[in-house]
Amino acid sequence: MNTPRLLQAYYSATIADFLEQEAETVLGHLARHHSHDLDPLQRNTWLTQIALLQRELAQMPNGWLAFEFAIPRMGKRADAIMILNGIIFVVEFKIGADAFGNQAIEQVTDYALDLKNFHAGSYSRMIVPVLIATEAAPKSVQLNFFPNT
Repeated sequence: MNTPRLLQAYYSATIADFLEQEAETVLGHLARHHSHDLDPLQRNTWLTQIALLQRELAQMPNGWLAFEFAIPRMGKRADAIMILNGIIFVVEFKIGADAFGNQAIEQVTDYALDLKNFHAGSYSRMIVPVLIATEAAPKSVQLNFFPNT
């Protein structure tokens, strides 16, 4: 019996390709691989993430992006992974959140640690966790980064 292979990401592309795609096209890729019914909250969350990243990455087309990236060992998925100039950014979105909560900080930090320790392609790279709370006032929050070894 063949076991379905776990998709490493629901969507991945170069940032240049991502910037050229309509949000609904990217959403279609995400929805196709999502194993649950796509409720309006998840749909709107993805559309917000797509719009935000297309706006913010417009000046940085040289890189790679993945949405819903499988985190080794945890059985969870990071909202987004970006590779820019050889640095891996693990991005966790908290859409509508008005604060940078400790639980969210721990979540994105754990994702970064598991990539560093259990994902062969990430082991020798610098990894930076990024938390985006869309309604929070701008604030510098110190997150650890994990240097290349």
